[in-house]
Amino acid sequence: MDEAFLNGLLDLSNLLDEKNFREIVGLLSRVHFYKQASLADFFDWLQEIARRSGKPPLLDKAKKFSHFLRAERDMLERFVL
Repeated sequence: MDEAFLNGLLDLSNLLDEKNFREIVGLLSRVHFYKQASLADFFDWLQEIARRSGKPPLLDKAKKFSHFLRAERDMLERFVL
């Protein structure tokens, strides 16, 4: 993955809001199909984009979502994006 592509991903912070959070998550979750990236990169990108957005509630949501996906959870437990 080149620097220009990564910068483009991180620039999603200019667009991120509560209404499109789910779509941004979906886009980020597909990057590894096209570029060499790890699952850890997904979590890092999501939190960095939320941090750069300057919207603390979205950063909190990104952190909670990342924790939810990484942690053990109950069967059928859901996270509402």
